[in-house]
Amino acid sequence: MVGFKRLKNMKKYLLYTLVICLGWLVTACNEEKHGPIEQDAEPIGPVSNVQIEPTPGGGNITYTLPIGKSLSHVLAEVEMPDGQIKQFVSSQYTTTIIVEGLPKEATYKVNVYAVNRSNVKSPGISSSFECLKPPYMAAFESLEISPDFGGVKLKWFDNFSEAKLGVVLMANDSLGDFVQYGSEYSTLKDLTHSFRGMKSAENHFGAFIKDRFGNVSDTIFADLTPLFETLISKAKFKEHTLPGDAAQYPASEVSVGFRYIWDDVYSNNYASPYMNYRSFISNDTRPLPLHITFDLGAKYLLTRMRLNNYYQFQNRGVKKYEIWGHAGTPPTDGSWDGWVKLGEHEQFKPSGNPFGPSNVTEADKRYWETGDMVTLKDDAGPIRYIRFRALSNWSGTLNFNLMELTFWGSDQF
Repeated sequence: MVGFKRLKNMKKYLLYTLVICLGWLVTACNEEKHGPIEQDAEPIGPVSNVQIEPTPGGGNITYTLPIGKSLSHVLAEVEMPDGQIKQFVSSQYTTTIIVEGLPKEATYKVNVYAVNRSNVKSPGISSSFECLKPPYMAAFESLEISPDFGGVKLKWFDNFSEAKLGVVLMANDSLGDFVQYGSEYSTLKDLTHSFRGMKSAENHFGAFIKDRFGNVSDTIFADLTPLFETLISKAKFKEHTLPGDAAQYPASEVSVGFRYIWDDVYSNNYASPYMNYRSFISNDTRPLPLHITFDLGAKYLLTRMRLNNYYQFQNRGVKKYEIWGHAGTPPTDGSWDGWVKLGEHEQFKPSGNPFGPSNVTEADKRYWETGDMVTLKDDAGPIRYIRFRALSNWSGTLNFNLMELTFWGSDQF
């Protein structure tokens, strides 16, 4: 019995010792520090022939590298307007440092250093430059806010450098708090974006621009009343095929048909695109363009249309198209007399990558899931009949496919 107790105590002692050793090892690992690539590397001389080309919100610093095998990289330290120092680095294999993200047009002091493998800087070469107007400030100076159907519209016109910028909309919420309503990011030189889902009641709005470096513009303010619009019911939509319209599959083909354009069954999940595997596909031997015609069931002042896709940037998925409207009964011969062009759109893949599961970015997925939101000609008067004209598809082949069409507008006229 005594021997058993002694063995038990010995096991406890060994366990405590093991715990202490493991704790020491973890602490030792956490305290490990990484030093320079080499200790006591030979000193390096300074760079020479430093020149700075101003750019929007930055500058391109060029220089001649010093001679020496211990060079690690080149460092530029730029003094910000608030006195802080911002560092920009380039490798030993280039002779240019790109400075970007500067907050405003100003004269900036800069020191350029060669750094050796022991992380020791050479004597600095001092210079200064005045950057051009930062992209976010240029876009802000052209920023406009105006009422739109079901919301407000924001525009900028001067993102000439095609920088990635964000426009942020602020509005009073139901509690009267001034909060962010939404945001949109783009590299477009000229951007037009509408924020929807608002009541037709006056509200206080604000908008500002920000960039990926944390710079934020001033805010513009406006008291605006969004224009009235409502989601148009699809209950009365019906086919109105005319001579010249695209040929269709027979009714016995249950997976494709006109009726699926307005059945409110579509996917907004890129990982599950096909839902019930039902959509519209034309079945024509003629090349594109092709068109189809249908009846809204009543007259509306149309404001916008959304197209949701079946295919994902491929196959017969419609790529470029037009939307036409007719106020009364269209000519029975299928001619274009009396038809008014309401809008047009061309899809694109934000990443620009070729088709393939590994070539899809988050921006691509978001674009597909959102669908095409097309602003329609709002001064065309009341419209009852729609003609959808497909100009091209993603594969460059015959026929076209789409999954759902949704319209907004008003019956108040």
